[in-house]
Amino acid sequence: MTNKTQSQESFNIWKVIVRLQNPFMKWMLKSPIHFFVSKWYMLIYVTGRKSGNIYTTPVQYKQVDNKLYVISSKKYQWWRNLKDGVPVTLLLHGKEITGQAVVSQAFGDVEEAYQLLYPG
Repeated sequence: MTNKTQSQESFNIWKVIVRLQNPFMKWMLKSPIHFFVSKWYMLIYVTGRKSGNIYTTPVQYKQVDNKLYVISSKKYQWWRNLKDGVPVTLLLHGKEITGQAVVSQAFGDVEEAYQLLYPG
């Protein structure tokens, strides 16, 4: 039997919630009633670097001018496919747009994005 830290247990519980929430959010963001959630959430289509498969992930975002800020836990894998400034497709406010991803793990950048997404 292994002992898990409280942090690991919290993350595992969060993963279960996300697994239940993601299919609903994907459906909602693609639907005509996306406006209920599209002020805070969008879909990002990520191409796997090794597999070439396209993965669709709902993410919380904050838009400032022409930049969109997104935060993900290091424990998730999807964002690693965005390294090196790859092109991305987003479903934002019900419209498909393209852009370029920039991944930063620098403390200052993450802190800035966190403050934008979760002010106060």
